[in-house]
Amino acid sequence: MSSVGMRTRRPLIIGLTVSALILALSTYIASIQKLPLWEQQLFTKIFNLPSSLYNISTFITLFGSGWMVIGLVFTLIIIKRRELALQVFILSSITFLIVQFMKDTIARPRPVGLVADLTLKQYEATGFGFPSGHSALSMVCALVILPYVSRPWKLIIIIGVILVGLSRIYLGVHAPLDVIGGWSLAIVIWYISKLFFSKNILAKNSRKT
Repeated sequence: MSSVGMRTRRPLIIGLTVSALILALSTYIASIQKLPLWEQQLFTKIFNLPSSLYNISTFITLFGSGWMVIGLVFTLIIIKRRELALQVFILSSITFLIVQFMKDTIARPRPVGLVADLTLKQYEATGFGFPSGHSALSMVCALVILPYVSRPWKLIIIIGVILVGLSRIYLGVHAPLDVIGGWSLAIVIWYISKLFFSKNILAKNSRKT
């Protein structure tokens, strides 16, 4: 590999390594099936925020759903960004499948099964908790489209991803580590896709020269 190619890939490799370590640590802690003290305290603080935030939270959380992905894909097709739409579809599909596999494998309960005497809000979710699918899907979609939007939209999208994760905790369907796991999984998947893409670009350029 040329020095130029290595310089191009080094930040991606570092980013992948860091995010993979965070994912691995999160997965290990989640597999213990107990909330660490810091996680329980953070969950309690967010979950007990004012009830006036409930309606807006149920709206914000939709931006991490499969319907959001479908809407984004169709929007990109309509504005003739079909290649970008394909990236969103492929990476979100891979993310969804890995999330489901990890949920079933790790089998970490949702907060109602981890926090004693938890009074649930009206919002309900089924299945296991780790990692958060909404957090993962919103993050991977954001990472795909961020390079193609203006700076104000970048800020809005980043804030939106954070709010989706917080809304999952506030609604009581995920613990903080579930959200961190979802985010880190999405980042790992995105970095792997970027490394694969950059490798192909470098290979094509080397054949041309």
